[in-house]
Amino acid sequence: MEYDQIFIELDTKDKSLSEGLEAVIRQVQQKKEAEFVFIQQVVRHDDSNFTVIVNYR
Repeated sequence: MEYDQIFIELDTKDKSLSEGLEAVIRQVQQKKEAEFVFIQQVVRHDDSNFTVIVNYR
C-alpha cells in the first residue's frame, strides 16, 4: 500500500492544536477524497504555527 503525502501549514491562533489537527484531517479527506488519512508528524515553529505532515490514500 502506498500513501501520498502532503505538508500543511497550520495556524492555531483561535483554536487548540487538537481542533486544528482534526480540521486538517477533515480537509484532506474531503479535498483528496481519501479513504485513509493519518498525521505522520507535527513540526512546531512557535506557539501557534505548525507544519503538519499528512499521509493519505
